[in-house]
Amino acid sequence: MRSQRIWQVMVGGALVLGAAACGTNGAGATGAANTSMGSPAANAPTASTVSVKGGVLVDDQGLTLYEANRESAGALRCTGSCLKVWMPLVVTGRPKAGAGVTGTLGTVDRPDGRHQVTYDGIPVYSFAFDKGAGQVAGDGAKDSFGGRRFTWHAVRPAGASSPATGSGAGGYNY
Repeated sequence: MRSQRIWQVMVGGALVLGAAACGTNGAGATGAANTSMGSPAANAPTASTVSVKGGVLVDDQGLTLYEANRESAGALRCTGSCLKVWMPLVVTGRPKAGAGVTGTLGTVDRPDGRHQVTYDGIPVYSFAFDKGAGQVAGDGAKDSFGGRRFTWHAVRPAGASSPATGSGAGGYNY
């Protein structure tokens, strides 16, 4: 049986709403159905080099990388419908530290077998509403998926200044 689940993200003081159809596997666990944002595998960005630009970590395309307050390398909690909005940065080899990266890059194995990039042990993601380099629409975003509440932050290396968020320069206006 399918039910409609509403997700919400607070960005720059504005509420962004979306819907994702979710089903259960009979054991109470939820799984994401295909939505207009595509499958997680299709949306997952890949990178070989992670750099610092504008005070935040970015992937090869210059897209801002984020971390969730509820995750650690040993406890990936962004799964199912969460992956429609927050795409894990995955690599096929070892991630390379580019300009300005002061922390340690590594990987953690996702349940689907892909290798997700970590920064100082914390998994990193890109945000579906960041459509170009330099945007930080997901910084400070709060959302809930599968009964778990998340707060997301742009990943900043030690000593980096905060990026503009929300409606500021490089941010997204909603």
